[in-house]
Amino acid sequence: MRARSSSIPRRSLRSGLGLPWLGLGLCLVAGAPLACDTIQCNDNQCAGGLEWYAQLDGGGALLPGAYAFEAELDGTRVAFECSIAESVGDSDCEAPVVLEGDADFELEVGLRGVMQGFQQPSDHVGRIVFNANESVSGGVRGPEAVHIVGTRDGQPVVDDTYELTYERDESYHGDERCGFCDLKETRTSELDG
Repeated sequence: MRARSSSIPRRSLRSGLGLPWLGLGLCLVAGAPLACDTIQCNDNQCAGGLEWYAQLDGGGALLPGAYAFEAELDGTRVAFECSIAESVGDSDCEAPVVLEGDADFELEVGLRGVMQGFQQPSDHVGRIVFNANESVSGGVRGPEAVHIVGTRDGQPVVDDTYELTYERDESYHGDERCGFCDLKETRTSELDG
């Protein structure tokens, strides 16, 4: 018996896969506008809430030492510590921790040099910066009742209380589905000594 060739043309594996993949690619491109309609508000961080600065009266470099702070934010107590040396590069702050309470604030602490603008590691530390805001149903809010106490090497340097009223941006993130954002309220405490 003789083998007969089929009249159906053969395709290589590559050419057989080309058409379905091309169709899938076109489908994804055609569906891109629909995918763009979904939003994730937490990808567009609210820059609002409380921003608190600890600095010397009249500015200048913070005195080196071990700084410890406790903040009560709407009844939730948090703590953070900073080790201040001669320069920003040799100084450090630990991440804030919740001591008591059930609020879920986004907390951040950092250092800024004495000079404004671009910071060099060799700059003297001019400020300790503490930020707090909380994601809630319908948006992001800042704490309204704030009490902050702090020490340097065990000696009291600050004891301040604030009652904050925020302006709300009802269309933050550029989309009303993201809810509101309590715009930034900045407070500065002048450290003793």
